[in-house]
Amino acid sequence: MYITDLSRLLPAAPIDEPRSHLYKMFRPEMCKSVAAVSLSSDALSGYGAVGAEQHNSDVHKLHATMMEHDVTKVITSLASWLREKIRASQVIPGLLNDQIKAEKHAA
Repeated sequence: MYITDLSRLLPAAPIDEPRSHLYKMFRPEMCKSVAAVSLSSDALSGYGAVGAEQHNSDVHKLHATMMEHDVTKVITSLASWLREKIRASQVIPGLLNDQIKAEKHAA
């Protein structure tokens, strides 16, 4: 089995740019882990005329969930991981140097 047209493999992310539904897609991991319902790959496009209201609503809900919760978790987790790596290696870039010194003095 071969997939020749990847533009309709995943649902489009709701971005307000002309024709962005053709190239701004949700990542497969996001669709798999967060979506409570099966998402239509034709959402937000002219191909998804049948059931468009429901399909588009599902995609907008996923996007809102991602923006509210998952992005915050990822950024917080990445910041913590990066802080620990920097402390462990004793390599401290300029801006983080002041923050780490302030944390040490506060402790």
